[in-house]
Amino acid sequence: MSNSKDEIEIPNDSLFGITVQTWGTKSRASNGMLTFADQQLFGGDVGHASINMKLPVTSTTKEWIENYCYKQTYEEYKKSKGEDISYEKYLEEAEKLIPITLTNQITRVAKYDSSGIIFPTNEKAYEQIYFDIDWSWWPGRIQNTNEDMIWEREGKHFAYDEKWKEILEPEQRLHRGKLGSRLMDYAPSAIIHQRDIPSCELDRITRKHQINQIEEKLNLINLLSSKIDVLSSAKISPSMELMFKNLGMNINHILYQTKEKGTDLSNLSDFKQYLSTCLYERRSELEIALHDAEKGIKTEDASKNIENAFYEIQNQLEDVQKQIEHIEQQQVSIEKLLKEFEKDDSDQTPYTVEIDKLVQSLPFLKDAVQLENSSLSPKSIENLIEYIDILKSKLSDKQSGKNDQYLKLIEKYEHMCKQFEDDDSGLADALWEEGIEENDIKQARKELLQSENPEIAKLTHIQEQLRSDKHTGVLLSRELEESFNDSVKEWKSKLDAPCQRITKESKKSIISQLEQRQIELTKEKGSLPETENKLKDELAKIEIELFKIKKFSEFYSENASAYMVIGLPPDHQVSLPLAMNGNRGLHPLAMLQKMNELASPGAKKFDLQTHNCSLTSIEVLSAGAVHDPLLKSILEKRALGFFGTPQQVLENAKAARNTISEGKQFGFFSPLTTHRPLEHALGYSVERYMTSATPIRKNANLALVALVALAKTPNIFFRGLVNPKEQFEDILYNLNLIYDRNSTSLKVGATLLAAPALLVSGTLAAAQTGAGIVGSTINKPFHYIRNLFNQNPINTDEVTAPMSNEKMQAALLHRKIKSNIDENTLIIDYHESPKKLIDEFELKLEENPNKVVILSPEAHDSVLNFIMAHEDVELKQKFYSCCTQSLMRIQKFTPKTTEETDELVQEAVAKFENQTPSIVQKQVVEPQDTQQEEPIEESRLTFC
Repeated sequence: MSNSKDEIEIPNDSLFGITVQTWGTKSRASNGMLTFADQQLFGGDVGHASINMKLPVTSTTKEWIENYCYKQTYEEYKKSKGEDISYEKYLEEAEKLIPITLTNQITRVAKYDSSGIIFPTNEKAYEQIYFDIDWSWWPGRIQNTNEDMIWEREGKHFAYDEKWKEILEPEQRLHRGKLGSRLMDYAPSAIIHQRDIPSCELDRITRKHQINQIEEKLNLINLLSSKIDVLSSAKISPSMELMFKNLGMNINHILYQTKEKGTDLSNLSDFKQYLSTCLYERRSELEIALHDAEKGIKTEDASKNIENAFYEIQNQLEDVQKQIEHIEQQQVSIEKLLKEFEKDDSDQTPYTVEIDKLVQSLPFLKDAVQLENSSLSPKSIENLIEYIDILKSKLSDKQSGKNDQYLKLIEKYEHMCKQFEDDDSGLADALWEEGIEENDIKQARKELLQSENPEIAKLTHIQEQLRSDKHTGVLLSRELEESFNDSVKEWKSKLDAPCQRITKESKKSIISQLEQRQIELTKEKGSLPETENKLKDELAKIEIELFKIKKFSEFYSENASAYMVIGLPPDHQVSLPLAMNGNRGLHPLAMLQKMNELASPGAKKFDLQTHNCSLTSIEVLSAGAVHDPLLKSILEKRALGFFGTPQQVLENAKAARNTISEGKQFGFFSPLTTHRPLEHALGYSVERYMTSATPIRKNANLALVALVALAKTPNIFFRGLVNPKEQFEDILYNLNLIYDRNSTSLKVGATLLAAPALLVSGTLAAAQTGAGIVGSTINKPFHYIRNLFNQNPINTDEVTAPMSNEKMQAALLHRKIKSNIDENTLIIDYHESPKKLIDEFELKLEENPNKVVILSPEAHDSVLNFIMAHEDVELKQKFYSCCTQSLMRIQKFTPKTTEETDELVQEAVAKFENQTPSIVQKQVVEPQDTQQEEPIEESRLTFC
């Protein structure tokens, strides 16, 4: 349970908590000082530590955020702005002391479409709004995690598989330290995770990534140009050679071309000019590529392309649907018209309003209908006269409205003419602004001068004709019919009875054409429904794709890191709980208060040795554990008691996590188990040495370092006795790191110092974990000693010193033992999988019980590196067991009693005496000694 006095309740959600993030750290436990020394001696980045905290949005946490993460509270900010702004806008715009964002995490319900492809829907499966707080201490600033990933990519070696390294051609940098330099392969600047990205969006994201890469190369050209400008001799430094390589330029090829171009490389000015010209050409290529990529993003907008395809298919679908609808309408009209003809059996069918509408809907009948006119009845004439009055009234109202507009236009024009009476240019501008043209005024005046509307005059004339015969009726003449069709469109609907009949011949022709057209329409319609369904399916797929893109764009804008990782992610992350809801953990309020204290304007600034990212992270984490003595004692631990390293932050976080999960509590002996006075003394002396201002003080503090280190020797010896395997692996790990660096003196010194410790602790470690560990650890350093000091002497073809009988017998004995071992040895060759090598090792031992099985040197190195890098205890034990078995089998070929030794020597001597004298005389004493002992070492050690 938490001991926090101000504990509060928060929503239960695994999202909330603290994450400790580190770069440049190892899985192997240590305090990180070796990494710091490595960076000082050979260059590179020392690593980084940061903290991320996720808190729920409540009234309490809002108060914390305002008071400790911002320079002004929400209310103070509103007053300073003089306006009522939203809380979200305050969080976004107000000046921050600590990086914080209000994040909305949404998980949408996914479903499968008809083709089996999964896509997100609008339905929300999970949603959580929270405060995302970052603590990352840098010189002059506090960064967030995304910025850390970009900066921490630099100065760190990224291990590539050789096959992929050739394909990816990573950026390389040369970093220097006080003792040597390191050539580093940088991690990719960005990694895209395809996941559920729509293919078109993937293209766009990839293109953006290409733009970032091109811009990086352009920046590199600027840096390289500045280096060329200050060259003092016509030589290219290794770092400049790497820069050319990172730009895709082979400097050796570039310099070779100078012979063909006749450039004098001895002349510094010509040399600089030549390199600058090459860089200018490369810059031009990159700028063209950048322009094309940026243009591609604009012209190949994924959503635009799909929208265009959507509208194109939608138009095609509408055309097909209109075609189907038109055919169906014609089919209905034909069926109705045939039924109308069936109602009337007479030779001549009255041309009713219904028949007229049906005929008008069937354009192919336009010339087929032949009509005979009859008389308009008095009732029909009366109806027509009334209808024409209505038409005239509508036209009159319309004309009156137009006249009013004309009068207003003329009035406005005349007013403007008076206003600009002497300013023709001003009048023209004013008329242009109002959209008035001279022709508009002329047309308005012309319309007003007309006494009567021409359409109204036509209707009046038709009325006069009808009134003269309204009592008797009138024969529908062709002229009257044309007048009706021209000015009275709906005249047939006003008749009380049809005044036209379809002729007999015309009726037969119409029926024949209708039946023929029915057949044609059926054929036309046949394939259209299938086409319609295909287009609907395509449209549905595109709608889903558009929906995906829309939703993806919304999601990507808030969750870009889930799809593209820019920079180098943390090497390690450790999650720690919050001390809330009765749970044991760290209290966020105390951590925010410490962050605010460290970030305040008057606080101590960044210092790599005394106030770095790791030390501030230790302070923030330990502040959050002030209510829990045991957690606080764990989290406030520093490397050697004084230094802050990312590795120490990681070890503290892991120890705190284990303490919480195992329920450990602070006890009486807790201070004794965590307090290490000699370690603190060593840290103090190293810290004093590093901060000493004068050589005298430096030497004095260096002597203090040596004394404290000497005082720690018994403790180291005792720790080696308690756990020799752990100490032995520590020595081997440090040696491997040293052998990877390009300092011969450091390798020789470390090897000579480590060799005695390896021999002593190796024997104890063998007793602890099996004999196999001896071979797996002392192989590399002893081979290095052999290569340095056991050089092959020159053969002089003469005996330079007499050889004793005992030495001769010993040499022959060793040679015989080696010969027996070699004859009964199986060697496993290297292949890529270390696990498979171990399995094959075990299998060969089972299949060949009388043979010694060993790994080739390359296979041995591969398995050893794999074993040391993994925590799989079972796999390690399997490998050690195989090594032990092989070592035990070697014993079968070595004499165990005096009698066996004498017998083996006699066999060797007999074989030796059979050799020719010339061969014997060519032996030299020193080579003889070397060749006697070295093969035995090879046989015992190269497999484990």
